[in-house]
Amino acid sequence: MQPITILHLSDFQFGRKNRFGRNPNALDHNSDELGHHLERDLKHLADTNQLKVDLIIVTGDLAEEAKPNEFADAFLFLGRLCEYLQLDRRRAIVVPGNHDVSRHACDSYFESCASDGIFPRPPFHEKWKPFRDAFNRFYPSGLGVAFGIDGNPWTLYEVQELRLVVAGLNSTLAERHDIAPGDAFYKEFGTNSEYGHFGRCGDTQLEWFAKQLEDFRAKNWLRIGALHHNVGGRWTNAECGLRDRGKLLQHLGGGLLNVLFHGHTHETETTWEEGLPILSTGSAGLEDASLPHGLSNQYEIVQLLPAGLRSFARCYSPHQDRWVGDTSSSRLGYSWHREGAVGFPN
Repeated sequence: MQPITILHLSDFQFGRKNRFGRNPNALDHNSDELGHHLERDLKHLADTNQLKVDLIIVTGDLAEEAKPNEFADAFLFLGRLCEYLQLDRRRAIVVPGNHDVSRHACDSYFESCASDGIFPRPPFHEKWKPFRDAFNRFYPSGLGVAFGIDGNPWTLYEVQELRLVVAGLNSTLAERHDIAPGDAFYKEFGTNSEYGHFGRCGDTQLEWFAKQLEDFRAKNWLRIGALHHNVGGRWTNAECGLRDRGKLLQHLGGGLLNVLFHGHTHETETTWEEGLPILSTGSAGLEDASLPHGLSNQYEIVQLLPAGLRSFARCYSPHQDRWVGDTSSSRLGYSWHREGAVGFPN
């Protein structure tokens, strides 16, 4: 059986702080430095390690401030990457991150409700409008891919030829325009509120995906989960992490998901929760000044095999102007790839 090879990217944050994004002072406003560097590295890995990508997973924060032009740059990059890898756009999995929530759109929605004398309806769908519009333009009609299933702000991806399904989870339900760490809301309500600058999937979403994934488990399809906010690792209990991680593992753990991907921490790491491998990767695009101290731009390639998984970590070296093996994510700090035994039933 051939392995399924996944390119895991996260946290481009196209905008003013993106290392590879459009420079407003440059003569060439259509440069695609991130794509250029990434394509060169992927070709190298395909030639030297037989790593031919079957699926792309992008775990959120495509934009910096959820502006339409930022999303345009992000999806332009992703479209070119699909063409380079000769992948149908159904093979590109995208979920939103907290930077993909438009605070301006959310604020406008609240103001509109106030003028009409009505209460805003959670989870305030207008806050995803710039993301949703760009997302739905990216996927041609007829592919069956849309951000918004039965009016719900999430996506289910079916890849028939690989016999796999991806639960495109939305962990940004708690975000809104008027809440940020340290503001008056936090001082008054603390961390017990339904809303804040942290991740939350919510019972309705988790129950919906659990029902869908049960059907695919009965068909012996591979079942993958993707979301933005961190679920495991050393950032598990961080204030801005996934607040209802316990419920996620309760609903989607126990063999219902075979593997789970996330971003947000800007760090490549593999952890395990009751046999479920949880993989995170760092920011593919932020400039050094916006990254946590000591971290660089990162991405990873993950191979799923019947007996387990292999992960290949890469980081960008500005001095060499290329991507190189990232040894920081290995346990002993000398290898840029790791292996783990996983039982993928059937």
